[in-house]
Amino acid sequence: MLTLDANIIWIFVNLIITYWVLRIFLFKPVHSVMQKRQEIISQSLADASTAKSEAESMKQRYEETMGDAQKKADALLAQAQEHAQKEYDAMIDAAKMDAQEIRKRADQAIQEERERAIRDIQRNAADMVLLAAQKVAGSTVDKEENKKMVDAFLAEAGEKV
Repeated sequence: MLTLDANIIWIFVNLIITYWVLRIFLFKPVHSVMQKRQEIISQSLADASTAKSEAESMKQRYEETMGDAQKKADALLAQAQEHAQKEYDAMIDAAKMDAQEIRKRADQAIQEERERAIRDIQRNAADMVLLAAQKVAGSTVDKEENKKMVDAFLAEAGEKV
């Protein structure tokens, strides 16, 4: 059987004292440091999670802002193109109106020139007819009376033509 001697009892007493000393001076501080370290790690993970969610939120806001900016840019571009098209159409319309006005004035000038030429021809023809009639008749009738007769004749002939 086992015999207990005094050395074994002192070994147990020394072991208990060593355990108690280690527990007070080593285990508690190490445990405290490990607990603090665990809290720091937990806090860091929580901070990282918060930072990640904030970063995702900022990314989403950035994408929304960029989307809105792109929509605004597209709208401004479309508006500018529409404005430019309206300006172009207005310039084309103004040019067409100017061309029509120039054509109208040219037609009017041609018509006036034609009428003046016809009057000149009628006047010259009347003078030639009177001159021919005087030479054929051999006498001069009142020049104003002859001119009125020829003008009336030409006017009547001009209406028929």
